[in-house]
Order: sequence, then C-alpha cells, then structure tokens
Amino acid sequence: MKSSDIVVDVKTLGQAPYLACGCEPVYEFEQSTNRRTDNLIAYKVIIALPHLQLAKVGIKIPTTRNPLPEFTDGELVDVEFKGLALGVYTDRTGRLQLYGKADSVELANTNKSNIKLNAKSE
Repeated sequence: MKSSDIVVDVKTLGQAPYLACGCEPVYEFEQSTNRRTDNLIAYKVIIALPHLQLAKVGIKIPTTRNPLPEFTDGELVDVEFKGLALGVYTDRTGRLQLYGKADSVELANTNKSNIKLNAKSE
C-alpha cells in the first residue's frame, strides 16, 4: 500500500467554517530538472485547526486566480470548501503528512469578527 492510497476523513479538520490564515500560489514542478517552473497551476489555502493547537493544513484549489482576499499578518478568516478531500503523503524525511484538495473555496457567511493569531487574552 502506498501512502497516496490512504484517505483521511474530512472530520479530522473539525466543523466548517474553517479558519484560513493564508493563501499562496502553487507552481508546476518539473521532475526532470527537479525545479519549480513559472507555470502557476493552483493556490493553496492554509487553514489553522483550533482543536489541534492551531496546526496548519494546506488545501489546494485548482485555480490560477487568487480565490481569497489578501491576508494581513496573523489574520484568520472563515472559509468554506466545496468538494473537500484529504489524504496523506510521505515527505522527504519519510514522515506521513496531511494534505487537502478542494474544488473551490469561498468566504463563509458568518458574523464572527476576525481572530488574530498570537493575540493575548486579557
């Protein structure tokens, strides 16, 4: 069995909406040269998981346009995914890592105010 054959239940991430803390471009990787190309193929939305001590997971969205507004440092926004799926892969050090992919992402319709990472409670 390969690590790519393992399917992880989306419940691992907790309840939607999810807390997005960043969005970054994903570029095509050329296996023959072992280098990244300039060909933009997707965006990765980084979400923080409060029930797992704010562990972060990247969810890849197949779009060449940034699907979310710009983030300020430490800002979290509520998002929802369509067609969300999770899996695992083996990284270069041999450890299993969680990854996600979804058909699309959008800002959630919530009335919560944005939460700041590293904000100190009073």
